[in-house]
Amino acid sequence: MKKIDTYLKTGFEFAKKYSKEYFRALLHPITLGLIAGAFVLCVQLNPLFAFLALFVSIPCMCCAFWKGYVTTFCLNNLALDFYNKNQTKSLAEYIELLNKKELASYLGFCAILTLFLYLPSFICAFTTIDFSALLTNPFEILTNYLLFTVIFLNTIFLLPFLNFFNQAFFFKKENENYFNLIKNCYKLQNKDGLLLSLIFCLLGCLIGLFHPFLYGFLALALNLLTFSTNTFWYGDKCQK
Repeated sequence: MKKIDTYLKTGFEFAKKYSKEYFRALLHPITLGLIAGAFVLCVQLNPLFAFLALFVSIPCMCCAFWKGYVTTFCLNNLALDFYNKNQTKSLAEYIELLNKKELASYLGFCAILTLFLYLPSFICAFTTIDFSALLTNPFEILTNYLLFTVIFLNTIFLLPFLNFFNQAFFFKKENENYFNLIKNCYKLQNKDGLLLSLIFCLLGCLIGLFHPFLYGFLALALNLLTFSTNTFWYGDKCQK
């Protein structure tokens, strides 16, 4: 537990130091996201705006997500510099140096793998939920205890992967393929890693209870803590 406290304390120090630089770098993707949202709202004023929403909102939203993800991923670089007390580049410089094509390929792989690994939850949902009843009672899904249990167990099993897949790629060795990286998320685990995964999962669920606008801000702020702390822990494990 002492080691966890050290990781988290250092993570908070990192977040405090780099929060301005991180949010400044996110201004462009956030602006694109607001533009996408604005055109979607315009559809409520006039159905003719649906074409604009289709051809403007979707590209802007995709671009905003990608630029935001790239920016956030490069927190790994800053975190490693911070942990080793050897800062060599700014966040903007790391973004320029990042191999974005390979990162996109890995992210696509992880997205497909996540959908596949959540198959037990999807199968349970399709076999136990009356989707027509959701139209009159959308909260029915919350009272389906079997589905809740399956999703809970499914998520607990996937926690190491969901929490550390970015760091697995960041610390990737030249001879490792994507499946090796996923295995590393489990192979390197110890009680500290599992506890970090659980803490960040609970924090993510907790901020999800807030208003969507506030949730967006809190989720971005939480990235500063999760990416840095995970990088500290994963880097230490790779060195052993």
